Order: sequence, then structure tokens, then C-alpha cells
Amino acid sequence: MLDLLGWTADGELSGQRLLEPSCGDGSFLLPAVERLLESARRRGTLSESALSDTILAFEFDAATAERARQGVGDLLVGAGFDAQASRRLADRWVRCEDFLLATDMGTFSHIVGNPPYMRWSKLPGVLRRAYEEKLPPHAARGDLCLAFIWRAVELSSPTSGRVAFLCADRWLRCAYGAAARMALAKTVRLATHLEVHAVPVFLGSRKVGAYAAITVLDRNLNGAPAVAEISSIEELHRRLSGRQAAVDMTKPGKALGAQGGAVLAGPKLAGVFQKMVDAGVRLGEAGVEIRCGLALGSAPVFIVGDDGVDIEPDRLLPFLRTRDLTDDGRAVPATRLINVWSAEGALVDLSAFPKLKAHLEDHRAGLGGRACAVRPEQWYRTIDRVDLARVAAPKILVAGMAKASRVAMSPGGAQPSNALYAITSTGWPLEALFALFRAGVLDVFAEVLAPRFSGGSKRFDGNVLGQVRIPLWSSVDSALKKSLLDMDVAIATPRPELIADLYGVRAVGHRSALAAAMVRPVASAKST
Repeated sequence: MLDLLGWTADGELSGQRLLEPSCGDGSFLLPAVERLLESARRRGTLSESALSDTILAFEFDAATAERARQGVGDLLVGAGFDAQASRRLADRWVRCEDFLLATDMGTFSHIVGNPPYMRWSKLPGVLRRAYEEKLPPHAARGDLCLAFIWRAVELSSPTSGRVAFLCADRWLRCAYGAAARMALAKTVRLATHLEVHAVPVFLGSRKVGAYAAITVLDRNLNGAPAVAEISSIEELHRRLSGRQAAVDMTKPGKALGAQGGAVLAGPKLAGVFQKMVDAGVRLGEAGVEIRCGLALGSAPVFIVGDDGVDIEPDRLLPFLRTRDLTDDGRAVPATRLINVWSAEGALVDLSAFPKLKAHLEDHRAGLGGRACAVRPEQWYRTIDRVDLARVAAPKILVAGMAKASRVAMSPGGAQPSNALYAITSTGWPLEALFALFRAGVLDVFAEVLAPRFSGGSKRFDGNVLGQVRIPLWSSVDSALKKSLLDMDVAIATPRPELIADLYGVRAVGHRSALAAAMVRPVASAKST
């Protein structure tokens, strides 16, 4: 990563400044100091006065900060500095302070590190409030990593600054990062993005839940991003040692400033993706509606099986979860939802349903303490209201998390959970749209746009689905219409040729990239 930034021992580092916002024991800091000392030795600038303002690192924990100072001091002594000068430089270079709240730093030509990842909602309240006062709203949300990225870019030199972070890449794909991405695109470009999801890039046996990437942001807005998916440490070494991360991907600024999510793909897939975007309109513009399923607020209370729960039958609805989507494209509910809403959208009067009332009263303490029950008389509500008209409508169901798209057709009459997205259509025949989804079109868009999670799962959420483009049904060739309507949808089979024809993708290389993006894992047991 220091190579990617240009912080090298054989380079001219005098007059440059390096920032490490969360140095820990010094995984980045110590190699950076070694390179600085070697560069200064070669150029005859190895003195305290010449180097005093060259490096600045932050560490929140006092004991860890002291270990980093000791490591820096040892390197300085080894380079010929006496103990006093080594300690002065180490103290100056390593500050035990909260980087996000620090002042008097100046700007930096090189910024590198591994910023902390923590969901914003999990931060201690006092810290969260302090950060929110310091940062713009679009940087103080989602996760702490985004705040570090924003602040680092602010501190990068306006003319030559570069930021290289090993960090979770969800901010580039998830909706919470959209406003920050659009704002950042005005001053920096995504220069390099090396996806290292499956690579053990952290020391020891450390378990990291968030998928990581090496991301380089550059103040030089000219040039295209270099994107690559790295599969091994050996490949990562080859990429970094050659200082050539990957070939150019797409037009300058496109990746970071894209609406909805960064476009992260290799050159062939990026090319076919752009053709598909240009050939279609968003689902909503094609007469397709996307809605998340029902949020409950207490699933164990509101979801029941057929195991003898005694509740009035007209208060029960078939309920669909991800596990109910079958491999042959059907949606078969295995549980039922306790419906506390009337057809008019009001909470039912429990006195009219004594069995329902008894069941809910058994759980009253827990139900009444939920955030959605702000009005005491609504203690038994679900987070979302049940809309019986939407329940009755035929719909396509898309699992919100999957390795490859999982879609099923529901004839109507069952309520989807909030782990599913319900899709209805007035612009496309629902059967043709279902066939298109079963043919793998969602996988192409998810390969470029979707966040990745543990086990290789992708998020097929409203943010990703809302960016899917399809041609208007009225513009589809009659032969292709017939192919879609006649398609055997019992098996989800990638059909890259059909999709290529639908979107007008003619280049052989683009068609092969399309096929590669639609590779599906072997069907497995139902997931929860």
C-alpha cells in the first residue's frame, strides 16, 4: 500500500508528509518510518530538524500508542539518532488522541492505514455526539470507517494528496454512503480498488466480519480507476510489488460518483454493465414496483407454525421467509403471521378476538417496550402495517441476501417477511419479468453493485434492485417477448445470450463477461 501511494525508500520524501489516522502498534507506521529514514540517508537529510514534521500518526489507546512510539524510537536509534532525539521525534510523530476530533494537523501528501470499522449505532453516545458535531451528516452515519475516510480526504493535499486505506468496502456500495460518495467525487477519484474479501490480509487469526478492500483515493481527477478481485496473498503481492494494481476500468470519476453505488468491476464487465445501463431504464421507470416485506418488531410473537397455537383463523395469514423460496421458483409458506391490522389499516380491537388477546397479553411486557410502540395503546402493533391488497397481489419475491439471486413467484395471498423484496409490475408481464430474473439479470447488476458479506453472500436489497435497468416492454422485440413468456422457469438457468440480445450487447468479450457474472453456486439446502 505504501508502494501504491508512492511512499518508497528510493523516492524523494523530503517535503512530503504522511498521516496514519489509526496506527495501532505500527503495522503501517513502522514500515513508513523505515522508508523515510532510508530515503533521508540517501539524500543526506537524516536530521531531526529535516524530519520533524514529516510523519503524524494517531492512536486512541494510551498503551498502544506508547508501544508505537517505542517501535519508532528503536528505528530512529538504529538509524543513528541519539536517545533524546529519537524520543522527541517519536513523541511528535505519534499522538495519543482521537483522530476524528484532533486539530492542528495541516495537510498531507500521503495518508495510509486501516481505520476502525464499527456500526455508527454501536458507538458510545458521547463519542457519537462529538463526531456528529464535527462532521457533515453524510459522513457521520453507517459506520465509523466512513468518517475516517471523509476526514482523511479533507486533510489530503489539494494538489497531490493520496489516501490508501485497507478497510471495509460497504461504504462504496451501500445506500448509507451514497451522499458521501457523491460529495467526495467532487475532489477525489477512486484510483485503485483491490477487493481482498477472501484473502487473510490481517495478522494472526483475527476474525473480521466486514469484507475488506485496498482502496486508493487520489486528488488527481484525471484517469480511470483500476479494479481487481484478489484471490490470494501471492496475487496481492504480485499486484502491489509491480505497483500496477489493475488495468483501467471505465471513465474518470464514474466509479465513485455513480448514483446508488460505486461501479466496481473489471474492464470487460464494466463495459457490458454500461451497455445494459444505457439500453434500459430503472425498474421503477419501467412500471415495476419494489417493496420490502413486512417488519415485525418481535418475530417470535407474531410468527406461528401449525403446532397448536389457538388464535382466531381470520387473524392468521400465510407468511413467507427466505427459506420458503424453493429451487424450482415457487414460494411455499411454512408459517403463519398473526395479523393485528384491519383491512382499513387500523389496529384491531383485541376485545373482539379473545384468543388473539390472550396470546399477545402473554408477551405484553416485551411488546410494550419496543421502539415502534411509542403510543401505549399501540403496544401490540407490528412495525409495518399489513396491506391486504398488496398481500393478495401476485408478486415476484427476491431474497435480500444470497450468493446468487434467489427469486420465486407467489400467486398472492401470503405476506413476505422483511428479508424478502416483493416486486409487482404494470409495465412488464409479471411472468416475463420473472423469466428475466431467473435468467440471471439480477446477478449481473449485483456483481457490480451489491455489497458482499460473510460466506460470499451479496445483498439484493432495495438499493441494488432499484438500480437494475431493463428495456421498456414496448421496445422489446416480439421474438424476445415470446422467448421470455415461453421460458421454462422451473430451473434458474443463466441465459447470457438471451440477455445479451435483449440489451443489444454484441461484442464477444462483453458476452463472455456477462456469462461470467451469471455463474451460480450449486443449489444447496434452504437457508433461513
